[in-house]
Amino acid sequence: EQAMIGQWLQGVVDSTRRHWQLGHEVALCGRLIKGYGATNERGKDNLLHVLNHLAQGPVPEAAARAIAAARSAALDDDAGKALDATLVAHGAPARPVKAQPIRWMPKARSHANAGRT
Repeated sequence: EQAMIGQWLQGVVDSTRRHWQLGHEVALCGRLIKGYGATNERGKDNLLHVLNHLAQGPVPEAAARAIAAARSAALDDDAGKALDATLVAHGAPARPVKAQPIRWMPKARSHANAGRT
């Protein structure tokens, strides 16, 4: 957790050195991390993706606009489709798809069929 905070703060410092608006937008990305559990992890992943792909743009003003759009998309859509579309529109790769285990569950017996064999 502390390493993540340190990485974000370093991103704020580095971005501010390039342009004040870029640093401001990176600082506002702290709002992406909220909640706990899967929501918190998703926010951290989104923040890192924005820092690694949008904050490094060659034109600081354009990078700031791209970050603002990505942050807004991420906050408006928990599924992440809007964020991925915004990332791609600004020349960044979409976030990688995370592997999720498939859990097979036995079919529950209905009460109407419980007595039949």
